[in-house]
Amino acid sequence: MYLHNDFKKHVVDPILNLKDLDEMTDHERGEYDAIHGHDVKDNESPDYYSGYDSEYFAGSSDEERGSIDCKLGFPHKAGQSLKYDVGYAEQYEKDEAAGGRSNDSI
Repeated sequence: MYLHNDFKKHVVDPILNLKDLDEMTDHERGEYDAIHGHDVKDNESPDYYSGYDSEYFAGSSDEERGSIDCKLGFPHKAGQSLKYDVGYAEQYEKDEAAGGRSNDSI
């Protein structure tokens, strides 16, 4: 949940160096949520998701990114590296073997 409300809308965030949550772009809000461990929000702009992904996956290998995308139910992304494809496919198979695949996206 955001820290943003009528009583606490001004924050100093040393990571993003922002002082007012209302001044954030959608991309920055996505970064902020990922950095602070907030769940990704539904019905946001593509820029929000781009910001969230850029921080959420920072430092992850391609194979880890594929696995994480699959775990989160994101559709398989075309045009990624072979390692991404391997990570996604291995996670997909694990999910199927465990008896549950809520998203047939591969």
